[in-house]
Amino acid sequence: AGHTDFSLPILKIPEWFECQSRGPSIFFWFRNKFPVITVCIVTSGPKKYSNYLVLNVIINKKHKHRHQRFYSNGSNAIPSTTVFRLQMKDNLDEELSKSEWNLAEIVCEDSWAAYGIHVLKEKSSMEDIRFSDPCRKRKICSSEVGVGEKAKISRQ
Repeated sequence: AGHTDFSLPILKIPEWFECQSRGPSIFFWFRNKFPVITVCIVTSGPKKYSNYLVLNVIINKKHKHRHQRFYSNGSNAIPSTTVFRLQMKDNLDEELSKSEWNLAEIVCEDSWAAYGIHVLKEKSSMEDIRFSDPCRKRKICSSEVGVGEKAKISRQ
């Protein structure tokens, strides 16, 4: 839906989001170019930034990109679910490892309860995105993630 953001009074990540996390952030790996994704954030309390949802996308643990999304659910103290398309406007060429896996971490600066990521498959290749570290044998998700499979991440 273009650049439309949704704030919903429900407190749940939709099932069709491929990766879900309860923790301070959500991670994924990508190669070639930053994927076109929809992000879902369940907020758990009052916002520091009143009518804005502020999040950071950190690439390869060193390059931070700040995003502000207008947010209005009538009261910034009410928990809710916000869904929006995340687009990287910055030129990432210098930050990305060419033809190698790049780590992306999404961190919300406000009170949160859960994150979800949905890949827009018509605009991104599922071969170029992973929700578990493609360079390690150790699993970060509860199950190995293949093309089209869901991942649930639990960090405590």
